[in-house]
Amino acid sequence: MQLLLVSLIPGMDLPSQHQNPTQAMVRNCGYIIRVSAHVFFLISKCIYVCLRSACSMDQGSCGCCLIQQKVNMIKMYFNMTLAKLEKEYLQTKQSLCNIEASRTAFSVALFDDVTFQCYGPFTLNTNIIYKHVFLNLGDSYSVDTGIFTVPHSGVYTIAITIYSDAGSSGRLLAACASLQVNGQVVSQSREQNRDDQEDSATVVLVLQLMAGDKVAVNLPEGCFLCEYNSFFNTFSAFLLYATE
Repeated sequence: MQLLLVSLIPGMDLPSQHQNPTQAMVRNCGYIIRVSAHVFFLISKCIYVCLRSACSMDQGSCGCCLIQQKVNMIKMYFNMTLAKLEKEYLQTKQSLCNIEASRTAFSVALFDDVTFQCYGPFTLNTNIIYKHVFLNLGDSYSVDTGIFTVPHSGVYTIAITIYSDAGSSGRLLAACASLQVNGQVVSQSREQNRDDQEDSATVVLVLQLMAGDKVAVNLPEGCFLCEYNSFFNTFSAFLLYATE
């Protein structure tokens, strides 16, 4: 069916392999609206030219004036429908633009180098600065501060993973971190003991955030995180849907 429409209506095109199909649909919809309006105008003009002379000669018997009235009614209905379609087309196009503009997602890890190294411990609570960037769509995460600045009000999924290694059995293990929004703790994980040489934890939340909110992962005083041979400590978030 789509191929048939493309062949019947010059100007329409099928989305290529690398083209957004939604954008192609919106563009083709607008083109069909314009073509339909032009075709109806030509049909109405032809009917009007053919019937005008006959109606002026014999209005009582040929009934062409009634036909002309029907054509005018259809034309009025078509214009109303066309205006509604054009309005919906513009709204759809705007919605698509808004969706593309609000795309936000990032995922980062603690170190670029995965050889064994640790972050902390510090004598004060410290924001963790993740240096290895897997993805930073929208550039809302800062590798200089470790802070994710919310670009659009909406509902977000946020996840952190932590891992630490005491180095040997019997030494103090302090694997802990807290997720904070605007400096306030939202959730945290803490594991401090001398029984385990290593331990890990994961925190996943769905939060409604406002544009401008600051989201960060904080390392509590005395805690430390370690990595080796892989990216064990990560911080990720993505926008589920915008509410603004």
